[in-house]
Amino acid sequence: MIAYLLQSQADLVRPPMAWLSAAEQAEYAALRMPRRRQDWLAGRWTAKRLIQATRAEAAGAPLAAIQLAPSSGRAPLASWPGCPQPWPISISHCDGRAAAALCDEPRQPLGIDLEQVEARSPAFADDYFTLDEIASLGRGLQAQAEQVTAIWCGKEAALKALGLGLTVDTRSVSVRLKPATGDSGGWRLLEVDAAGAQLEGCWRRQGPYVLTIVSGAANGRVISWPVEVQSVGVQEKVA
Repeated sequence: MIAYLLQSQADLVRPPMAWLSAAEQAEYAALRMPRRRQDWLAGRWTAKRLIQATRAEAAGAPLAAIQLAPSSGRAPLASWPGCPQPWPISISHCDGRAAAALCDEPRQPLGIDLEQVEARSPAFADDYFTLDEIASLGRGLQAQAEQVTAIWCGKEAALKALGLGLTVDTRSVSVRLKPATGDSGGWRLLEVDAAGAQLEGCWRRQGPYVLTIVSGAANGRVISWPVEVQSVGVQEKVA
């Protein structure tokens, strides 16, 4: 199962030193740009809240005891009291909001991305999309803006899942959006061919944003539709 949580800057408990570990406090102090500091805090808060809500061993743990550390694969690795091994967690932030995703299988590739839907110039697609992706775009500015955002989110999420980030040409990643089918809760499937790796995922419109989650495929299918963790009921322990 893949679980995810969305939070905003208004959800954060302050001061942050109350719920950051000592190592995280040092990492936060080293950040100089105000916007980067805000995004970093929102991402860490959201990830810790998600872990606290979904992992039984972390349910009673203070947030400061749930630690996120950088890894060689770029995605943070989480640990907490009783955690059997470092657990990869994917984080994204956009416009004062943060999203985090966690899979119950730690070896499963996983990436999440959150982007605001907005009109982009044709030059954007020319620079970052494959010819097949450009050809797949529908007519009409509104539909095209949503599709362009979904494809871009798919690329970013896939590169996070592979531990590459934006270190490679985004045209080496090909995203195919699939039509909505059945009772999917608004989720729509997508397929990704990234540097020879075949991934699957899903995307949905979330207000003015597009939220995309990409993971490895199980027998050619996404494991399940991601489950949203509601902020209500997540424990507030910060120390």
